[in-house]
Amino acid sequence: MSGEGRRSVWRIAFSFLVFAALIGGVAALVFRPEWLKPKVAEEHEKEVEPEVPVKVAPARRMALHRWVEAFGTVEPAVATADGKPAGGATLTSPVAGVITQVRCGPGQVVEQGAVLFQLDDRLAKAAEGQAAAVLESARAALARLRATPRPEQLALAQLGVDKARDGVDFAQKQFDRQKLLSSQEVAATKTMEAAAHDLAAAQNELRSAQGQLTLLKNSPTPEELTEATAKVTEAEKALAAAQVQHSMMQIRAPLRATVTRVMASPGEAADTTRALAQLVAMDRLVVNAAVPVGEASLIKVGQRAQVEPTPGQATVSLVGYDVDRKNNTVTVTVSLPAETPLRPGSFQRVKILVDERGDALAVPWKSVVRQEDGSSSVAVVHGEKAQRKTVTPGLREGDWVEIGGDAVKEGDQVVTDGAYGLPKEAKVHVGEEK
Repeated sequence: MSGEGRRSVWRIAFSFLVFAALIGGVAALVFRPEWLKPKVAEEHEKEVEPEVPVKVAPARRMALHRWVEAFGTVEPAVATADGKPAGGATLTSPVAGVITQVRCGPGQVVEQGAVLFQLDDRLAKAAEGQAAAVLESARAALARLRATPRPEQLALAQLGVDKARDGVDFAQKQFDRQKLLSSQEVAATKTMEAAAHDLAAAQNELRSAQGQLTLLKNSPTPEELTEATAKVTEAEKALAAAQVQHSMMQIRAPLRATVTRVMASPGEAADTTRALAQLVAMDRLVVNAAVPVGEASLIKVGQRAQVEPTPGQATVSLVGYDVDRKNNTVTVTVSLPAETPLRPGSFQRVKILVDERGDALAVPWKSVVRQEDGSSSVAVVHGEKAQRKTVTPGLREGDWVEIGGDAVKEGDQVVTDGAYGLPKEAKVHVGEEK
């Protein structure tokens, strides 16, 4: 066979083989598709469950707190209805005058009632002295009136009455004698008339002496005593007014406090509108903090608060009712302990304790995952498996949150890093918690 013939035979054979292979492949696809699966596919059917690297932390019992934070200014406490005094005061003069002495300085601690400013009091002192003299005169007049009558005055008046009575007796005898003589026509008519005149004069003198004695015995009259007493009372009131006016020349500290500012000097004029000094009781300071309305409802009087760096415990003393329309906040007053190092005017952060759990079961906040249905869960690790447990988050403080429900117990290891996206149950590889 020639070369060309052999090539034709090989082409025909190759074409037949290709055709047979195609027919066989189609038949295998239709009747035995599993023959075409590679061996690797069989291995994938038996997949090895992967390990998810995670970090864990134990659920533990701890005290958790809820704080409301706000910022405010340190100020002196205001006076309250239960009798607590104010913690500060701005001094002004109750009267107009000229300052002659300033007896205080910034930083000085003054006692209640201490004289801090002295005004020119010469006119007030003179008026007080005049009122005192008028009162002394009125009291002396009343004393003289109450001392009337004196015993010696009554004795003299009684002697006058006795003498006048003796004079009447003598004049009566003379008149009777002259009357007898006249009846015997021995005495002259003129002598008779003189005797009658002497008798009438003696009787008048007796009546006058008796009237004087009666007047002394009945003195003083109620009207006289009332008038004299009223004059004394009026003089006492005038003196008291003069003393008050004089006392206003001295401007005193209304409380024990520290002088923070002095705003006047000797020789300057003072009146009711000018501030002379500011006083602050450093042991009666408060922080007036602005709290958002939404959180103000959680705050109650008496709740504990923290104001760093103040040692000791601060407390809520007042929760305001008015809302500031500019920033939608309510003013909350926190009373500072007496030993606070803070100073009036400083701006401070306040933390108010509004809730507390003394023995709460808590887990790290990052271990709690919120599900699509709105529930929350944590992944609890048992051996090499992590299972999701539904929990109810509660109070949160810092990196820890309270959980409710019976799914998690104290000491259970919960997934922290790697918790998000973890399936309901998975094999995990626990790494070291940083």
